[in-house]
Amino acid sequence: MRFKLALGAVALLAGTSAQGAVFFYDLDGGGQAAFDADLATYGYVMQSQTNWGALPDWGIQGMGGPVDFNTNNGIINPGEIPFDLAFDSNYTPWGTGGPNGRGPAGNGLVVVGPSGGFGNPSNALLANYFVDSFDIFDAGGNVVAMEINALTLLGGNTVDLTLYDDNGALIGSFGGAAPPSGNRYGVLVTGADTIGILNVYDPSGGAEGVMAVTTYTVPAPGALALLGLAGLARRRRR
Repeated sequence: MRFKLALGAVALLAGTSAQGAVFFYDLDGGGQAAFDADLATYGYVMQSQTNWGALPDWGIQGMGGPVDFNTNNGIINPGEIPFDLAFDSNYTPWGTGGPNGRGPAGNGLVVVGPSGGFGNPSNALLANYFVDSFDIFDAGGNVVAMEINALTLLGGNTVDLTLYDDNGALIGSFGGAAPPSGNRYGVLVTGADTIGILNVYDPSGGAEGVMAVTTYTVPAPGALALLGLAGLARRRRR
């Protein structure tokens, strides 16, 4: 399911599901303005953001998955993964087998800090070299857009991104550069869809993953009312 729409330097892929549409954006390839504009058009607001770059250097350490907000394994501490995200390795490319991680007893995931010498400028969480791909889960069930800084180490410097909705249906795919220094991508869904799994896969067999993830959601009606009241208060102060 691949439909390409070229807008100047912006590479967008749009797929259509039964409930809406999905759009991919190469943010470092000229797609930032389009992504920001679409977030505003659909009223999506930031919900969470990783801050791994501010943590001490992770070095190189393997661990089992999945990992989430409550993980406390001596490497990742509670709260270092946002409440609405979870991560795991996958033994299949493209997420074709569904969630299929190595589990708590294995080392299907690996963290790599800048001191590892692979060229990543920030701490990175990746699928280990001997598994096939890396899964990002919407643990809260309400994420409608996501920004990731993707990278691959010891591989081909490219990744395929495949998106599944909360029902496990494939709704879109995109491929692009992912050097050790990272490349930022955005994905946005419309209609009644929400993001279930974003699978990151290096077809050349490297260790693929992310240095950062930001999620977006639709504000609850109460939050919208508070935003309106805040705007009214600002106008009254003037």
